[in-house]
This record gives sequence, C-alpha cells and structure tokens, in this order.
Amino acid sequence: MESNVTVHRVVRDKKKPGQYIEPHSHPFFHYLFGLAGHVRMHAAETDFVVPPGGLAMIPPGIEHSIHSLDDSCSLNIKFTCEGCLAKPAAQLPLFLPLIGDYQQVLLKNLLEEAVLQRAGSAELVSLRMYELLLL
Repeated sequence: MESNVTVHRVVRDKKKPGQYIEPHSHPFFHYLFGLAGHVRMHAAETDFVVPPGGLAMIPPGIEHSIHSLDDSCSLNIKFTCEGCLAKPAAQLPLFLPLIGDYQQVLLKNLLEEAVLQRAGSAELVSLRMYELLLL
C-alpha cells in the first residue's frame, strides 16, 4: 500500500513572551518542534508545554492555540499525508515531550533543506517528513 506525504510549509518561527495565536484549525497536519524557549498549546481539550526537543503533532481539523511563555523559537511544519500512513499519523499522540536524537536531526535537516531550496529540495523535505512519520 502506498503513502504520500507532501510538506507544504516549513517555517522557523520566533515569538516574544506572551505572543498568542487564537484557536484555529487546518485541513492539514501541523507539527511544531521546540527549538528554544517554551510554547503552551491547547488542542483537543488538552494543554501542554512544548520545550526544546518536544514535538506537538496536531492532525487536520483539530482546533489549537499557541501561546509563547518566553522568548521561543519553533519549527512549524504543515503537511498532508495520504494513503496507508494517513490514519496512523492522525492517531499519534498530540504531544511528545522529548523526541529522539535521530528524529531531532531529521527535523533540523528538513528545515535546512527547505531553506536551501535547491533542485529536489521539496522532494527531500517530504521524504524526511515521511521518514519521521514511519519512525
């Protein structure tokens, strides 16, 4: 069975203490990986704080808000996932307080590749996201 993962947007996002993004939802996955500082998220009636190395995994259609608790920096990835991985990806926990070193390297490399925008970068970014989902 095939799966298709397409990354639509990769953004390194810096926020000042107290910055708040009102509750909203997307028709795609929204992953937020903590790089520095702390971000409080509210999603599916659950509150959690994303520290450096933590990963919030918001599936499509889930309302969520974001509140920076201090000077924070996060990697925001917005993507679609179709095929055999779509359902398992949507059922992952909303939050992992700390992901493994390899997964962190994958995410940082994904950002680096997205910034470089070389020939083939879009495909490499989506492949790295696919690998992260498999892990």
